[in-house]
Amino acid sequence: MSKQQATLVSGASSGIGRAIAGMLLAQGRHVVNVDYKLPDWSHPQLHSFQADLTQAEATREAAAQVLREFDITALVNNAGATRPGTIDTQTAEDLAYVHALTLQATMLLTQACLPTLRACGQGRVVNMASRAALGKTERIAYSAAKAGLVGMTRTMAMELGGDGITVNAIAPGPIATELFRQSNPEGAPRTQRILDSIVVKRMGTPRMSRARRCSSCRRTTASSPARCSTSVAAPPWASRPPDFERGPPHAIDPRLPPPLHRARPRPGRRRRGRPLAAHAQSYPAKPVTIVVPFAAGGTTDILARVIGQALNKELGQSVLVDNRAGAGGNIGAQLAAKAVPDGHTLFMGTVGTHAINQSLYKKLPFDPVKDFAPLTRVAMVPNLLVAHPGKPYKNVKELVAYAKANPGKVNFGSSGSGSSIHLSGELFNALAKVDMVHVPYKGSAPAVTDLVGGQIDVMFDNMPSAIQHVRSGRLRALAVTTAKRSPELPDVPTISEAGVPGYEATSWFGMFAPAGTPAPVVARLNAALVKVLADPAVKKKLAEQGAEPYSETPEQFAEFIRKETAKWSKVVKESGASAD
Repeated sequence: MSKQQATLVSGASSGIGRAIAGMLLAQGRHVVNVDYKLPDWSHPQLHSFQADLTQAEATREAAAQVLREFDITALVNNAGATRPGTIDTQTAEDLAYVHALTLQATMLLTQACLPTLRACGQGRVVNMASRAALGKTERIAYSAAKAGLVGMTRTMAMELGGDGITVNAIAPGPIATELFRQSNPEGAPRTQRILDSIVVKRMGTPRMSRARRCSSCRRTTASSPARCSTSVAAPPWASRPPDFERGPPHAIDPRLPPPLHRARPRPGRRRRGRPLAAHAQSYPAKPVTIVVPFAAGGTTDILARVIGQALNKELGQSVLVDNRAGAGGNIGAQLAAKAVPDGHTLFMGTVGTHAINQSLYKKLPFDPVKDFAPLTRVAMVPNLLVAHPGKPYKNVKELVAYAKANPGKVNFGSSGSGSSIHLSGELFNALAKVDMVHVPYKGSAPAVTDLVGGQIDVMFDNMPSAIQHVRSGRLRALAVTTAKRSPELPDVPTISEAGVPGYEATSWFGMFAPAGTPAPVVARLNAALVKVLADPAVKKKLAEQGAEPYSETPEQFAEFIRKETAKWSKVVKESGASAD
């Protein structure tokens, strides 16, 4: 028996989500509503499921329940909404945490619905942020939520455009959202006009996923072919309908960061007319953006958001996270390297982007040493060898025996070629003398999702993005990759003691600024990061994820990177690994 096709709208019990559901129902569609409360209104074609979408486990269970009954062909992620009555009393840090949770729900629901979105041939995903959901809080909080949504939508569009799935983002703003709230969602003319101009045009035509824009001049390749030699997927605002052509987010709201592709002075030179001392006094003059080179939900993203929340208070400005996934972290690294070196764009680097990739790739679009100013290491993280609980091996010895008996039939996922997760697997292959096949993803989160679903066999994942699945029983922990056991999982042995002597691999994460950033700003950022990483609350959050906070001077960090580069260069050479 075939399932009913439907559109999933999260948060459709009230507010703007209810208005959108009403419009879709008026068009004769079946609508699935997933919200923390059941709606106080009904419709024969409205199907509601109750779930707290701020909880990852509850979100996954709700999605699984929905997909057992329906084929989802369109998805409206009503991100930014929060339970009424609680938001007005929350601090900026609380708001940032809430935004991170709603983005998590957006990612989890989209991942769960991908099979049916692909199968229908014209799947549609619309991500939303509504200022009205933030109550009486400052507009800058809404700007931060919107910027995070735009970053996630851009990543989704780049990854899903080739699958025939259209991805768009809309941010109606306070006026339109208030009209939604005050109007009858099932037919008031004023509401219907807004819905027609925002939702129907956005959902009805495949726009953004197929558009291409030049990474340097920002024009479409069709309009200026002579100037455009390199193209990237267009950002969500590139193909707005005429009545929404207001430009990119920084043009709509000046407090949002400008594009990251502006030309910057060469290293060692500074712009005229401003003494160096003035930089430290006036910095930061606008929100700070942390570029994360992997998808939302992975370890790099988790660490960036925890540290960004604390920096928010320390710097006195909003700290935004911009996910730019792909090419083992090289896409995000290249973008950050070309940013204006004024301290308002930072980069969350990893052992992959700054110690491994230069040995793994024949040519990089950036120089890990010359194009960045190291600030400090922020965390040391063990990798965790995890397997799907349905696999026949329950420990390292059984995995090695099974892999030797079935050469080339066991695979391991990673966050991308060149990541520490990838090289941890290659090191295991070399020392255990097995042949497990590498399956790269655009980030740890999608790889873990497939591992939980049984699409891949094992993974040497960073502990922060795997530990919750181990605790819930969705994944089986076989061993940790460090020389000592982890305090967070004391019963899990090291790979060395479990059957592969001499094995040791540790991931690290650090904060960078573009080369040429003024020395006073580098010093200010280093001091702020050192203070943040010494904060007991931050240390506790990182420890809960299995990460060890770490801070040092820029000079010490640079020396550490040099040693790591030499170490991993040898591992890459001996393993024969290559990303080309």
